[in-house]
Amino acid sequence: MKAALETSRELFQQVPEDASQADAERLFAQINRAHRPHVLALDPREAALFLPHCLKSRDCVGTNGEEGLRCARCGRCAVAGLLEEAEATGVQAFCVPGGSLVAKLVEKHRPRALIGVACQKEILLALKLLHNRGVLFQVFPLDRDGCFETALDASPLRDLLTDWRERQKSGGMEKMQEELLGPACDEPIPERYDDRLLSRLCGETAYAYDTVGPTRAIAEPVRDFLARGGKGLRSRLFGIVLEAFGKDENEYQDLMQIVELSHNGTLIIDDIEDGSSHRRGKPCIHHIYGTDVAMNAGNALYFLSLLPLLRRQGQLPEERRSQIFEIYVQGMIRLHFGQSMDIAWHKGLLALEKITEENYLQMCGLKTGALYQMSAEMAGVLAEAEPAAVQELGRFGSAIGTAYQIQDDVLDLQGERFAAGKGGSGKDITEGKVTLLVIHALRRGGAQDRERLKEILALHTTDPALIQEGISILTDCGSIEFASGRARQILDEACDRVRPFLPEAPFESRLRPFVCSFLTRDL
Repeated sequence: MKAALETSRELFQQVPEDASQADAERLFAQINRAHRPHVLALDPREAALFLPHCLKSRDCVGTNGEEGLRCARCGRCAVAGLLEEAEATGVQAFCVPGGSLVAKLVEKHRPRALIGVACQKEILLALKLLHNRGVLFQVFPLDRDGCFETALDASPLRDLLTDWRERQKSGGMEKMQEELLGPACDEPIPERYDDRLLSRLCGETAYAYDTVGPTRAIAEPVRDFLARGGKGLRSRLFGIVLEAFGKDENEYQDLMQIVELSHNGTLIIDDIEDGSSHRRGKPCIHHIYGTDVAMNAGNALYFLSLLPLLRRQGQLPEERRSQIFEIYVQGMIRLHFGQSMDIAWHKGLLALEKITEENYLQMCGLKTGALYQMSAEMAGVLAEAEPAAVQELGRFGSAIGTAYQIQDDVLDLQGERFAAGKGGSGKDITEGKVTLLVIHALRRGGAQDRERLKEILALHTTDPALIQEGISILTDCGSIEFASGRARQILDEACDRVRPFLPEAPFESRLRPFVCSFLTRDL
């Protein structure tokens, strides 16, 4: 499917702004040909048909609603018959007056394939707006334009719908899915969930699986989030520890997904809890797909991440698999208790003056350090390190996670690239977060600065002037410099503690540079 989408993008870019009718017809035919097998491989419920209002009769007795024409099925025009054929196939069908409502319905229903009937101009506009959205197309231009009773040769559209129904009846769709998507996917997050995958994950059904829900409400938002990239620091730590003990990290790429997928799940949930607007340069998942979808998808990642471990049954000693599972459970417990502290503080459930530096560092060690600790400990177990070494690696992971969080707090105020990815600087001030910088300023600042900082944090403001005032207070109190120095101290101490448990050469060549990069990053 990716190849088909890329082909259509290339084709569209070759079409001039003032495309002639011949240019447009050639483009439409090429896109239909490239996309058709992939459209037919979809569940029809993942597609939407859009018919134009101009197809209806001048004497139409239908009424208009929020989703377009409510067809009375009076038989005076071709609209009723096409709607009925689409619905019989399982395709969502709409008759709409123009492009703005199409865009609204696409955003609401998020179809994976659009079947469009319109004039040449409207089809070109739709392709221009949506050709980079990963949507498949089948387009059918009108034979005659106008405001009412326009003409359409509907036979190609009916052939598509008939072919779709026949494939469903004969099982041909499953065969086509096999050809296009490959055998049952072993990846934790496939492009789509079909009956076979759901049966493998959830057990053989006693009734009938809905494949649209899992695809649209888990696979789609999660793949959207994962496609935005990420630094992969936790899996890098995993690999470095394995290599330090002479293991080939390529043998354990699947198990690295445990930490990375769990981490991405926590980010999706964390953005909801913090009321964040952007993550990795794009709107947060809950702003695109809805809070309910984002919560469920984020939570699903906590469990889907364990699939690689389940599939290792018989390949790893059971004792080792059990250890890794215990490390995972303990790590997720730590993470959620650390998050509870962070939430309580910025909700004002504990007075600011009572939150100490030690409280904050412990919170970071749980919330942010848990997944680094998990990475280091799992890698130590797989590398067959001594129990004492695994324990010290865990402490090391927790410490570098703490330093990472402190640097995050500093970058929130100073990092230009960091701010761009989050939708602006000073987001921690907007959220009223208690950071090491805030704790330091409230301890070292003058009475007036302390009171003003507390006022600004309590406002949860998005006013740039107030945010800048808060940043200025933290800067004037020396809190940014203090936090950066504390992060460096924590990393130095962590390196000193773990050094005796690791071979010297890998420590100096890979682990120390990795740790030092935490302090120099700008993202």
